[in-house]
Amino acid sequence: MSLCDEDRQKLKDLLQQAAQVELSTIPIYLYAMYSIKPGSPSSDSLYKDKAYNLLRSVAIKKMLHLSLVCNLIQSIGGTVNLFDTYKNLNPEPIQFS
Repeated sequence: MSLCDEDRQKLKDLLQQAAQVELSTIPIYLYAMYSIKPGSPSSDSLYKDKAYNLLRSVAIKKMLHLSLVCNLIQSIGGTVNLFDTYKNLNPEPIQFS
């Protein structure tokens, strides 16, 4: 089964969006993970460790998803573009005065 050019481009676009979603969620999990402060041994220490490890495992899975999506993009002849989407967040120059 082969893809026509139109389908291939649509697939590239959808995979690119998937890569951007995965990339945008990784920092959220990492920030949450690193916000858990280690404490003295107490009853809540166990919950902190569990939460830390759970957030860490989710962040690692998100990194794996990003890697897989990027591999798929390259396998169909696309180019992974992770950072160009942020170029036009501020289309007008900001005036500081």
